[in-house]
Amino acid sequence: AIIHGGPFANIAHGCNSVMATRLSLSLADYVVTEAGFGADLGAEKCQALVPSTNFQEVTAWQEETEEALVVLTYLGGHPMAPFTDVRPYLNLCDKGATLSPKALLEIAGLMRACRTARAALVTDRENTPRLKEKAGLLGSFRNLEDDITTAIISEDEIADRASVELANIRRHLRGATERVKERLNAMIRSAAYQKYLQDPIITVRNDRYVLPVKAEYRSSVPGLVHDQSASGATVFVEPMSVVEANNEIRVLRSDEQDEIARILLELSGEAGSFADSIIESYHYAVELDLIFAKAQVAYKMKAVVPQVGEDGKLS
Repeated sequence: AIIHGGPFANIAHGCNSVMATRLSLSLADYVVTEAGFGADLGAEKCQALVPSTNFQEVTAWQEETEEALVVLTYLGGHPMAPFTDVRPYLNLCDKGATLSPKALLEIAGLMRACRTARAALVTDRENTPRLKEKAGLLGSFRNLEDDITTAIISEDEIADRASVELANIRRHLRGATERVKERLNAMIRSAAYQKYLQDPIITVRNDRYVLPVKAEYRSSVPGLVHDQSASGATVFVEPMSVVEANNEIRVLRSDEQDEIARILLELSGEAGSFADSIIESYHYAVELDLIFAKAQVAYKMKAVVPQVGEDGKLS
């Protein structure tokens, strides 16, 4: 027996339930939907498939699958980019929560998947009307997508271009850091200090730039001790000449984190304002993903479209 949409739609009774289960699980291998923070709705829909005895429903499934095969053949590949279930993230930001960079990038990924699917399916092609209609329901969120991808480079990095203020803070931070390093390098190169140093390097302790000083010469390098080695042979000293500059760096880093938090809150609020529309588009995208999964399995099986009569018989 042939079951469900495409090669999986059969209006006939007595379908083999074991085969149905196997084909449903096989479908799940072809969906591009990923679980992410939420559920793997694409796989869940595949595994929940059951045969239909409704002629109109079976016909619609068959036509959708056949159209998807046309698209796969025409494009030479899947028209949808992978996307994750971001509904939990959207529900959070809809309530005013600040999302992480990773969560915002996943939301942007869903919006990109919707955009690319819409561009691939809403065309002048006359032989894919059902897919065109479904893809036309996908929302367009290009401004929000661009805002997120412009501001966030990766889940660990926010771009300088995220805001003018962030760019200014980081410019000042780079300048302050260079000044500290110049002063410390000058001490390292100085014959007067070389004999006091355990190693001619600049290191960091407690987020402050320091020099590794031999313990016996601690009093010869005026400054603040932030740490010592396990053996006690080395103390890590912040020379007095760089204390103010290190203080400036600490303030700038705090300002940087505050500005990043503001940017993430702003982007989260923007995403929250579209939460309902994005979630709606997510469900449409999952439906399209399932249709293309059916088409890919049909292609793999070398399946053909059966001619089904309204009486449920195959001709």
